[in-house]
Amino acid sequence: MNKTDFSILYAEDDQLVSQMLSSVLEDYFKNVYAAKDGQEALEIYEKEQIDIVLTDIRMPNLNGMELIKTIREKNKDIPIIVCSAHNDTQYLLESIQYKIDRYIIKPIDLDILEEVLEKTLDLLNIKKKIEKLQEKVSKQNDFLHMVLNTQATMIALFNKNCELTFANKTLLDFYLSENLEELKKEYQAIEKTFIENDNYFHIGKVKENENWIESLKKATPSERIVSILCHKTMGIKAFKITIAQHEETIVLTFTDISETFLKQLQLKDKTIHDKLTGAFNREYFEDNYEKLISKFVDETYSFGIAILDIDYFKNVNDTYGHDVGDNILVDFVKIIKKYSRMDDYLIRWGGEEFIFILKIKNYTDLEISLEKLRKNIENSNFSKNIKLTCSCGGTIHSLNEDIKDTIKRADEALYNAKSAGRNKVIIKEF
Repeated sequence: MNKTDFSILYAEDDQLVSQMLSSVLEDYFKNVYAAKDGQEALEIYEKEQIDIVLTDIRMPNLNGMELIKTIREKNKDIPIIVCSAHNDTQYLLESIQYKIDRYIIKPIDLDILEEVLEKTLDLLNIKKKIEKLQEKVSKQNDFLHMVLNTQATMIALFNKNCELTFANKTLLDFYLSENLEELKKEYQAIEKTFIENDNYFHIGKVKENENWIESLKKATPSERIVSILCHKTMGIKAFKITIAQHEETIVLTFTDISETFLKQLQLKDKTIHDKLTGAFNREYFEDNYEKLISKFVDETYSFGIAILDIDYFKNVNDTYGHDVGDNILVDFVKIIKKYSRMDDYLIRWGGEEFIFILKIKNYTDLEISLEKLRKNIENSNFSKNIKLTCSCGGTIHSLNEDIKDTIKRADEALYNAKSAGRNKVIIKEF
């Protein structure tokens, strides 16, 4: 076997044996450091770069086992070979405890020693190659991170478990974080910072048993838009996410599209909301009722729908004028929004008539909810301190039923509420 670039520390108190074996070791190692006892061996170990330790057990000052114990505390991976004339159980057990690599009985058989050294050196060569490869990869990663840190867009790297492994400088600056550890400590996971809004992707849209990046991959490019609060400006930002993957590394790029996207939302907002009251308009309902039904209905909940009509609204217009009448409609919507839940929907159906959509469990639940709303409207003050009431007809959409039939049934319930003297809630079951 050719001489290697490795160094060996050899501890042996028998000078004749030490000289003889050192000459053999010099054929294998670039540097052979011979010590006459454990204490000298330890001093050499702390001073020189040692790759392998070969030691006797019984030596003065510091015996072999104490030497091995001390070295193992400093380096748990360095190969250690024990040469000893003592083959009792106690030494073998201690050797196992300190995880020595080989135990050779004296007198030393040079063929056995050569075999042990060759196997040990093979492992060291493999380890050295791995370390060089890791160093190369580390340098490549450092270069990649340097390049990513120069990018104006926010870039994040994730592993296959969707754990954040790198955030470039732009992303760290956005979250006002000095480094990745600080970012993780403050926010746990960046997907938790995505604002929950129907116009954007957020973790509330992630299906059960699916991670958020998988859901994002399945989304269309136009759906891969997230909204995040910028802590630097305290303004809302919109980002389009692009996804790339190399082996087990997932790369997400966040491109700021706030200006153009928010303009699109504003334009969209005008087309789906009633200009006067801010409630959704009829066109929005007709285009989206199927999505709303799908969103609301499951094993527990149903799609409740009610038609609300302001009682004697014509008298308000005739008495106070249409400007006051418009203010009353605006007040009516504000009151309903004040006393409704986040996932309730209000649509201006026409004139003083509104459709109210809510997620409910059954007809009793529907009647209780609508009755509370009716009372809150009755007890509220409108413009000019006018007191008003409303009539309400409610029902539940039945599975596979045409939505027009559901609305017709709610309208019939509204008619019955008006016929019964107004300011009432009437429920009509399917």
